[in-house]
Amino acid sequence: MRHTKPNVVFSELMTLAMPQEQFLSNDCNKGRLIAMLSVKLKSEGFSVTHATEDADNLIVNSATVVGSEEHKCAALVGEYIDLSSYSQH
Repeated sequence: MRHTKPNVVFSELMTLAMPQEQFLSNDCNKGRLIAMLSVKLKSEGFSVTHATEDADNLIVNSATVVGSEEHKCAALVGEYIDLSSYSQH
């Protein structure tokens, strides 16, 4: 039997009291976090685009445009990636 991870009501000021993997395994939590980050980034002048499918194509196309213009840009990928594994390389 598959256990559903809990929906968490959160704000940008809240400290998460559960493991990141468990929090992000719930699609509603992940979607609300991406939406909240998008609003914050837009308010800081970033261009934000949501990938509805595989984000690789969007990232490459955005990098090409950003390379030819001066933009603040961030890519938010809805897939769980452990950033600590990248910081070691």
